[in-house]
Amino acid sequence: MNIQLNKITKDKAEKLIHQLFISDLKIDVGDGDITSKSLNVTYPMTGKFVAKDCGIISGVDASVSFIQKYYPNITFKANNQDGDDIKYGDIIATISGTAADVLTLERTLLNMMQHLSGVATQTKQLLNLCRGTKVQVVDTRKTLPGMRGIQKYAMLCGGGSNHRIGLYDMVLIKDNHLASIKQTNPKDFITEAIMRSRSNIPKHIKIMVEVESIEGMLEAAKAKADYIMLDNMDVPTMIKAVNKLKFEFGNSRPKLEASGNINLQTIAEVAKTGVDRISVGSITHSVKAFDISLKF
Repeated sequence: MNIQLNKITKDKAEKLIHQLFISDLKIDVGDGDITSKSLNVTYPMTGKFVAKDCGIISGVDASVSFIQKYYPNITFKANNQDGDDIKYGDIIATISGTAADVLTLERTLLNMMQHLSGVATQTKQLLNLCRGTKVQVVDTRKTLPGMRGIQKYAMLCGGGSNHRIGLYDMVLIKDNHLASIKQTNPKDFITEAIMRSRSNIPKHIKIMVEVESIEGMLEAAKAKADYIMLDNMDVPTMIKAVNKLKFEFGNSRPKLEASGNINLQTIAEVAKTGVDRISVGSITHSVKAFDISLKF
């Protein structure tokens, strides 16, 4: 069941990574790498990017293309591609050039690959915990400033799916939106919100509504929401919601998404409820970096 709405393409992600590389190097290098200059380390060196973790790699493809485009005097050769399963001790890539040039690029390259590989790795870990179900694991807009596109790309490298990219590509009616409607229509505010949105958007735009109860879910379904987010529901209530929606609407039911405080410890139980997708904010807002080191 593929219900992915939108996704970041690899080409788009590569451009975004290049832009971040350029920006980060300007901040990091400034007027020049004063340590390498003071040591006059202009002799040729070869370094190896070594995995100190097990997981999924991401960011290496864009690193290769960046070096090829902007640093023709440096050779960067990858032994792995984005999405590959990496074991501890694997040599992910090698880099050759003058010691000064390589050392100037070291931290910027490591920061990017470590962070994106951390996102991809946690995504894969979450998916592994959902084995035996058909649920999709999706990201959120809870991303680091300036890194949304590339974090969502890393999510894809780990086998996950993208939620909406931003505010522009899907309607998501959340609790605060509903609260504003409820002031004038306290009884049928969910229905009114969906009908109001539907009358003001193009037909191809999907509508998701955040609900906190089974009653709210049924109202959203009757108003023909495309997706319904079950926000912070406990597992027993979620099971009842899934069964009730299937009974009431059959195959024409909206897709259900579970959201709220879902992590590596809780996702397996949530996946078994029968929801179609699970959104996890921690994949992007507080992920642990994948450990990679550069060794000469």
